[in-house]
Amino acid sequence: MMGVAACGLPVDPRHTTDTVRGGTLRAGLVGNQAQTEFDTAHLKSLAQTRQAELDVVTGTTDELIELLSKGELDVVASLPKETPYRKQVGLTQTFAHPGWAKPRVWAVRSGENEWLIVLNNHLGGSK
Repeated sequence: MMGVAACGLPVDPRHTTDTVRGGTLRAGLVGNQAQTEFDTAHLKSLAQTRQAELDVVTGTTDELIELLSKGELDVVASLPKETPYRKQVGLTQTFAHPGWAKPRVWAVRSGENEWLIVLNNHLGGSK
């Protein structure tokens, strides 16, 4: 009988999970006031659980996805579920809030699967 070796998944090729832990959570916010208040609260909580400082920038979706793709952000919060960037980035599970017209997702750099799991677990109570 053949044994199966652990493949070490999930992984973060760019080590986002490790970089944020005890460092700085660099986040981008897109959206209206109700969305950014919700996301800011969750980003602060996430930073606290990761023992990280929180650095938040706001901008358009295009600007923030560009910063994310360059590695200048760790997460972009409050994107619409049907974002046109879904093939370029990793997306969290969909979550909703009573004040929103449509469900939202957060984005991470493509391939940062361990970080995506951390975010999904953190946002899990937000559905």
